[in-house]
Amino acid sequence: MAQQQGLLTITGYVGGQPTQFNREGMPHASSFRLASTRHYFDGRTQQWKDLPTTWITVKAYRGLSESICQSFKKGEPVIVTGVLAAESWVDQNGKQQSKLVMEANAAGHDLSYGVSTFRKLAKKKRFRPARRAAWTGFRT
Repeated sequence: MAQQQGLLTITGYVGGQPTQFNREGMPHASSFRLASTRHYFDGRTQQWKDLPTTWITVKAYRGLSESICQSFKKGEPVIVTGVLAAESWVDQNGKQQSKLVMEANAAGHDLSYGVSTFRKLAKKKRFRPARRAAWTGFRT
């Protein structure tokens, strides 16, 4: 049975410059912190109020990672779509730790707050095997 996970979309602000964490010879990988603060209108005071800010680590891979590193700057408003994943590790005291991260599959600037210019990246040449000649046999 296939397991599916729903996509999550978060709007917020880039909390720090995206940083690469890929190793030599591996696909591009990066992460950044995203700050998202929900607001609500308090009818009693007739004012908008903020809920506590939620911070989440966003990770991206390959082409999306490269584009994020070239495009996102600290403090910019962004929209990120992806899936949640749990990461776990053992800390220096031997205690098991875990956190949720968002593995992005799409990201961009939040145009509710400004304008953006799109620039298409040049495609990298990939190794492709030579094409086979078309089969020309006939069925009888």
